[in-house]
Amino acid sequence: MKSQDAIRRMAEANPVPDVGYLHVETVDAERLFSSIERRRDEMIGTQTRPPPSPTPAPQLRAWYRSPAAVFLIAVAVVLVTAVPLAIFTGGGSDVAGAPAPTAPAPGVTTMPAPTTQPTTVPATTVPSEAPVAEPRFALEGWELITPSVDLGGASAAVFGRVVATDFGFVAIGGSVGDGIWTSRDGIEWIEVSDPSDPVGLGVGVDILDLAVNGNRIAAVIHNGWDAVTGVATSTDAENWTFAILSEASEMYPMSVVAYGTDGFIVSGTAIWLSTDGEHYELVQEQILQQLDPSDPGVRTSASDGHAVVLGSNVAELVVTQDGETWQLIPRLVGVDSEEQACSTYLSDLAYGPEGFVAVGTCGPYGIVWTSPDGFTWSQIPYDAAAFGEPAWLSSITASEHGYVAGGTAGGEENATVWASPDGIHWTRVVLEETVEVESGVLAVTIHENTVTAVGWHGGDAAVWRAALAG
Repeated sequence: MKSQDAIRRMAEANPVPDVGYLHVETVDAERLFSSIERRRDEMIGTQTRPPPSPTPAPQLRAWYRSPAAVFLIAVAVVLVTAVPLAIFTGGGSDVAGAPAPTAPAPGVTTMPAPTTQPTTVPATTVPSEAPVAEPRFALEGWELITPSVDLGGASAAVFGRVVATDFGFVAIGGSVGDGIWTSRDGIEWIEVSDPSDPVGLGVGVDILDLAVNGNRIAAVIHNGWDAVTGVATSTDAENWTFAILSEASEMYPMSVVAYGTDGFIVSGTAIWLSTDGEHYELVQEQILQQLDPSDPGVRTSASDGHAVVLGSNVAELVVTQDGETWQLIPRLVGVDSEEQACSTYLSDLAYGPEGFVAVGTCGPYGIVWTSPDGFTWSQIPYDAAAFGEPAWLSSITASEHGYVAGGTAGGEENATVWASPDGIHWTRVVLEETVEVESGVLAVTIHENTVTAVGWHGGDAAVWRAALAG
């Protein structure tokens, strides 16, 4: 019976013209059957089965071990695998080969990369995740000083702009016509000449901005009486030389910034360049005519010595790398804490150890943008601890330690400063938290590891001083 079963199984597995040609001995039949099975397995690509035991027990062949079944299974496997693979790897599908969307790179690189949201303005990107790193330095021991100064009654008693010099500080009043003031230590302040005529040009002189390059101070001045706009320069803030830039009876916002080793760039409705701090040349006028006519003129500027960024209040920028070729940058945009577009206002610009930084407001909240070169800008991630209350950032300054911004924060007008080592991670310091007295910072500067902020405290001009720590 055993040999007959073997003969039948061999005939099913490997049909031959005459089964009588097969051996009839049981052992020989089993051996031949095993050999045929191995050859069959090798031909269809399956693993060779282990050799059978010398006396295998007879068993019925499973249906799936037949050659026909194995062939059909193999075809099914190929179809199941190949069809989806063809669909997802480009077999005529429109989806195949389409690049996966990627988030734009954040504009800040010194912190873990946040997810960014592209804006409609190519020059600005808007990261949305909060930073996690802590600032590397802070400000300590703030001291309030209310110097006894009389700004001539032209406006509220405030200092509106301050710069550090080799001999101390130079400040101008918070409104036009408020004079020039100097201080050796930031505590005692001395008025320079007549507040209404600090540089000897006659009455009606308005000082619009200040800048320092080396030992030279430059003040942009508009003389409405004589209908001229120009630059007064000095090395001691007492003796001044005046250079006329244009003849204009109407006064526009203007800014001045140090450029090169000895020069300055003055901008307003046109751009003037000086390489020596004394002689000025008109280098550009048409590009500034492209600014928003509702807010004409450049109000702030910053320079790294070569690249210069000019900004209007509505956050339009004009940039140069050589002082000759100028490029208009699309208006900076921003989003609030809910990642909703908001009305932006640009207050000030600065250049520091990590590049250019711009500060302003986004609706009722403070906002900061950073740029490595002045051309491409990113809004920093929203930081509730630093900017989570209504705030107005009025100014920014920089040194090798980092950046310091000033303004007001909170529900009331409370003088506030913000410190950052890199323009991205900020710490807020409220200088005055009393609700009885309104206060605010209008300008900040750094001199000999001391931060000096100027503004107002109640009805008085105010100066706050603190040492850099860290």
